[in-house]
Amino acid sequence: MFHQVRLMFQNGKKLAEPTKTGASMNTKNVGLATALSLVFPGLGFIYLGRFIKGFLLIFSSLLIWLICLYVFIRFPDYNSYARPESHDPRTPAALKMLALILINIALWLWGAVNSYKTAITINDIGSKKCPYCAEKILIEAIACRYCGKDL
Repeated sequence: MFHQVRLMFQNGKKLAEPTKTGASMNTKNVGLATALSLVFPGLGFIYLGRFIKGFLLIFSSLLIWLICLYVFIRFPDYNSYARPESHDPRTPAALKMLALILINIALWLWGAVNSYKTAITINDIGSKKCPYCAEKILIEAIACRYCGKDL
């Protein structure tokens, strides 16, 4: 992507500031990152450019679902609850699957919240607040483009 620069003149000083078109200042859409993470864990991180974290989250989520499928197919103990006189010391497969599903849901929610926070952090890098008008401006700015005061 190309960064367009428009020149503004204010109080006789030339200010250069990237325009707010498209992907200026490498901003990421916070809502899109969160929505992608809610659709499938890890997609929001891939959108944000955090590929390792995204692929690890995808891999771990798929691994947990595959383990759940294996437990469901390998240990179908449907009748273990019908016989209360049998005291089996093993944990029923249904409880193992429930624990794995809860871990996967927690991983999914963590991914969505963390991608939201990461997108906000990415958008705040390279910017600061003007001490006079509290608008977000570039760190390199020598004058605020909103209020025109020297920094």
